[in-house]
Amino acid sequence: MSIFAHLPGNAETLLREQVVMGTFAAVWLEEEAASSADLLFERMRRVERSLSSYREDGGVRRLNRDRRIAADADLLQTLTLCGRLHRETEGYFTCSVGSITKGLYRFGTDRERLPSEELLDRAELSWEGVSIEKDRVRLSRGIQLDLGGLGKGFGVDRAVEILKRRGIGRAVVAIGGDIRCLGPCRIGIQNPFGEGVIGEALLPDGEYGLTTSGTYRRFVRSREHHHLIDPTRRRSAKSFRSVTLGGALPSALLDGYATAIAVMPPRKALRFLQRRPAIDFLLIAPDGSALRRGRSLRLFGSMEDGFVLHPALETEVLSRRLRRGGP
Repeated sequence: MSIFAHLPGNAETLLREQVVMGTFAAVWLEEEAASSADLLFERMRRVERSLSSYREDGGVRRLNRDRRIAADADLLQTLTLCGRLHRETEGYFTCSVGSITKGLYRFGTDRERLPSEELLDRAELSWEGVSIEKDRVRLSRGIQLDLGGLGKGFGVDRAVEILKRRGIGRAVVAIGGDIRCLGPCRIGIQNPFGEGVIGEALLPDGEYGLTTSGTYRRFVRSREHHHLIDPTRRRSAKSFRSVTLGGALPSALLDGYATAIAVMPPRKALRFLQRRPAIDFLLIAPDGSALRRGRSLRLFGSMEDGFVLHPALETEVLSRRLRRGGP
């Protein structure tokens, strides 16, 4: 995702970018609020230290290695959200997917590999293998955590909290594809089949988060083996090319929901979203067919061989059409 424009009007704005959580983080502020930028990046880096499975001092890396640690407040709060998302998505979101993403594929390291079918089938993913007692977190044998499915959204939320406490009502905070606007902004939605954008979110006012999960960036050897793992099948998901969600919900929840929807079968994904009318969405299938809901979202032209589906169609018709390019 990319931001075309951000704060409207004639106010001078400041853009700052730094690398956080292995990607670019950006902050747009009116000039009079520029002194807050360093605090926002410092807060995002605190989240990174807590949730990272890559950094030597990362909380999740230490937990995966030592199996039991005293966790800080950010890690405890995130693990609580992991449990909530696991329940709400019927297990399609699980932070214990790290047993596959970290333990087997080793995504994001110089030791990436394609695991065997046997290893994937035997991977331990039970969320019951994660126990929390006060500030102590313990993992059962075989469990590894990966908080990448909601970590960037959580970092955005914590930075935005600082802006609110300081009374700053116009700003944009982004970590990778997780973006949150205070006040009007305009966000471009990346084309999952190539360069450029295929749509945008036009946000007139208020607070709004937008997040995208896609299968087109992080993979091993080929896009068939990407990082969005369906934990019910223990394989890379094939239902959607990208999932974009928007709304006033916390960015961590939007991030987690998008991760879960991206690995659900189309019918289950549609029913999940139908029960949550406050969430805007753009679903793009492997053949380019797209389904959109929300006045804030619009598309430009066509994608690949697909077309835009009408949201008034019945769930069965929509799920069949979206499934055409999937399993």
